[in-house]
Amino acid sequence: MMKKILAISVLLAISLNSFGQNSSHDFDMFSKAANKGDALAMYDLGVMYDTGLGVTQSDTDAFNWYSKAAKQGDIKAEYNLGVMYSNGQGVTQDYTQAYNWYSRAARGDPQAITVRLLSLNSFGQNSNHDLL
Repeated sequence: MMKKILAISVLLAISLNSFGQNSSHDFDMFSKAANKGDALAMYDLGVMYDTGLGVTQSDTDAFNWYSKAAKQGDIKAEYNLGVMYSNGQGVTQDYTQAYNWYSRAARGDPQAITVRLLSLNSFGQNSNHDLL
């Protein structure tokens, strides 16, 4: 089992180094891994749909893939959901949800997320929440 995980990690690392150079191959590879429950692949599909890299850009699909990855604890996906809720990108703008997702993501990188949390509070968009 450990060899299989290591092999998948190596393949993903190699793929990420060439990410975007062969987008249809990336999409196929990430789709297969995501459908097997790989959170990193789910996040990568979210990025592809978010940016339109190798696929038709779709905020809705990006949101859906980020949500699946975030449910598995992917911090980058949690952060991106915060951005999407904050901007109303692919979802109805909701500062409370943005705050919640930024807060969840903060457990992995508190300094990076603090800026987003402060910006929500400084505009009075989340005055009913205490900062972390």
